[in-house]
Amino acid sequence: VRAALLCGGLVAGPASAQSTATAPTLDTLLDGSTVTEIWLHVNAKDWEDLRATYREGKYYPTDFEWQGLRVRNAGIRVRGRTSRNDRKPSLRVDFNRYVTGQEFLGVKALVLNSLWMDPSMLRDRLSMTLFRKMGIPAPRQAHVRVYVGANREFAGVYAAVEEVNSSFLAANFGEDAGYLY
Repeated sequence: VRAALLCGGLVAGPASAQSTATAPTLDTLLDGSTVTEIWLHVNAKDWEDLRATYREGKYYPTDFEWQGLRVRNAGIRVRGRTSRNDRKPSLRVDFNRYVTGQEFLGVKALVLNSLWMDPSMLRDRLSMTLFRKMGIPAPRQAHVRVYVGANREFAGVYAAVEEVNSSFLAANFGEDAGYLY
């Protein structure tokens, strides 16, 4: 059933098998205990344009899918400064870009870091884990396999990263006012 949920898109499998499974949460996505799959249902021409114009930061519509949960009409854009590239772009997924107030598991956005500048693909995740173990608030991260388009083209292994924003501040500091560095 899990394979059907991950690979089958909207095919969910038998109802009895679903009722025993726990509902996916943001904690499940970001706990890092397994490498899960994210599918960005983006138009092929939009994906090609995103990669060709990666320096512009233009948003493109996409449906975001993880473990059978699908958010329609989200927006994606290339993110980063020195790490931007056309081969494996880091992405910001903005769930309420086109639908006001839309969220995915309680967050308005999620970062998909391409880990382009880190051959080990571990530095950020280990650093953030160490900070949290030391009591310093840091975004949670987990490795994911990202697939793109109707044909599920494998885009690579990415880090799904909790975005540092007002929601992160409220969850970690009990308020979202003040300066964010």
